[in-house]
Amino acid sequence: PVYETVHPLEGLYIRELKIRNGTPHVLSLGSVGAVLHDAAGNDNESLSRAKIGRMLHAVRPCRSTRGVAAGLRSLKILGSDIRLRPGSAARVFAVFAGVDKAIPGDWTLRLSGFALWTDRDGWAHGVASFAFPLVARGYRTTVEMRRDSAFGRWRVVRKTTEPIEPET
Repeated sequence: PVYETVHPLEGLYIRELKIRNGTPHVLSLGSVGAVLHDAAGNDNESLSRAKIGRMLHAVRPCRSTRGVAAGLRSLKILGSDIRLRPGSAARVFAVFAGVDKAIPGDWTLRLSGFALWTDRDGWAHGVASFAFPLVARGYRTTVEMRRDSAFGRWRVVRKTTEPIEPET
């Protein structure tokens, strides 16, 4: 028999967010979007559940992928039809593709599309955006190896890891 190891979410960058509703009305997160701005100046928009499903099918077009995509329905993905009751909170996921996590520096996560206030009927008025700074640090590992003869085995002499700080 042949077995395959599958990493269905490989290549995706996932952030878990906790959003609290402090208004007296039910809020819908269907129009809320997220943009991840990295230190190199790239903007990465969050993906919808449908886009994630299409990406999965494009990378791995087989029948078992349908089951993986169906499992996404249980996740609260930002931009989906999620409703928050007054005084409640929800953990939601913002999913991004094409993010290079190796870029050190100051990153920003922007959330936009939140209602500023709601009237007595629950209709949203005005839109707010929020920005959250993130700092990405990198690490460089150097391994010094040596072998005692031309055909001998390599052995580690010294291994050092140093942080790479964001450029200022």
